[in-house]
Amino acid sequence: MAAIGWKNRRSQKGRRVPLCRLHAPQILRELRARPRRLEELFGLLHHEERFIRGRAALAIARLSEVDPKRLSRSLERVREGLGNESAYVRWNLAHALGQVGAAFPKRVARYLPDLCSLVDDQSAIARSVACASLARIGRERPALVLQHFESVKREIPPALARGLRSASRSRSKTPRSR
Repeated sequence: MAAIGWKNRRSQKGRRVPLCRLHAPQILRELRARPRRLEELFGLLHHEERFIRGRAALAIARLSEVDPKRLSRSLERVREGLGNESAYVRWNLAHALGQVGAAFPKRVARYLPDLCSLVDDQSAIARSVACASLARIGRERPALVLQHFESVKREIPPALARGLRSASRSRSKTPRSR
């Protein structure tokens, strides 16, 4: 007789497995089946164990890639996590803000200051991901990103400037639909 898998044991007992025991792909499957567990996922960003906060942030980043609309209503919770002491959490949440911002630039506009603060982060990866996320938002709404940097009287980082220039070039080359 074959061993009963994790999924089968869970369904036989009829209990929900805490999200902190699951890995990111399993969390995504669970969120597709039970969307109301999204709040539980955001709660894991404040868990005492750093690796659980990291798993939660990774799951949020992956969710932003497959379903940014679901996260667009919870951007405040994503923003709260940007101040986490773990660089891994910060860069995954910056990635999530970039993904949601590219899909819904008007909703993410008020979170640009928080995302821009990561451009000065101590972690090189967090800085890089923040610039990439701002460039992703800038591909859809370059004026939004440029206006923010002008309003705070701050110079645009070179990595972000390159991303915005390449976005403006690609926009000018593609024919616009009427």
